[in-house]
Amino acid sequence: MENQKLEELKFETQYIEDEKSSPLLIIRKKELEISRNILEAKKKAEQIVADARRKATELKEESREKGLEEGKLIYEEEMEKAKNEAQKIRSTSKKEIGFLENKCKENMPKALKKIIEIIIP
Repeated sequence: MENQKLEELKFETQYIEDEKSSPLLIIRKKELEISRNILEAKKKAEQIVADARRKATELKEESREKGLEEGKLIYEEEMEKAKNEAQKIRSTSKKEIGFLENKCKENMPKALKKIIEIIIP
């Protein structure tokens, strides 16, 4: 619709230029030029706003994707730390079990001797 109005203003301006220039025609010509300039400026402003909205949407999407990627990296790093810690605990537990088994083997004869002494005086 604005494009049609802009074309009409251009046509009227050309028509007025063809006529003899009376003060009223000069004033009308200026009014038409100003109206055309306003419509063109409005059209440019709308395009700027549309471009800014499109850019904002792109930035939001890029930020969201970057956040997801960084979150995934942090998650993977923390999972790796947790796996390493679990492995250390398993390793330590195996050593402790081995130590306790050896201690048990050492103390088993003593414990059996004590139990037998208590049961059979």
